[in-house]
Amino acid sequence: MPPAAPINVPVELSPAGGVADDRVFRLARAISTERLLLAAGLPDEPAWLAGRLELLFHLPGDPTALRCGARAGEVVVDEATEREHAERRALLFADLAPEAAERIGRYIEARLEQP
Repeated sequence: MPPAAPINVPVELSPAGGVADDRVFRLARAISTERLLLAAGLPDEPAWLAGRLELLFHLPGDPTALRCGARAGEVVVDEATEREHAERRALLFADLAPEAAERIGRYIEARLEQP
């Protein structure tokens, strides 16, 4: 898995090719060039959250929004405890433009260099 960095940004999720009014917002806590990790799992409703998604978010200090496709993926929470379970907290990037991947990579590099 590629390196990930902490991040604390809102992410707009909408159904791919969907209606502009169909959207929800979630808080991202970590980012890599492959995925965003959300602070909490996605709910079962609306049902379109289980399909292909469009994401819109900003990297800290970057005025230009990143937009890409994604799918929700499961992450094991409370691993190795009696509360261990899976939640849909990962947003796995699809069709991430090379320029966007470079911007994310630069953010991760800079963030991981900070004390």
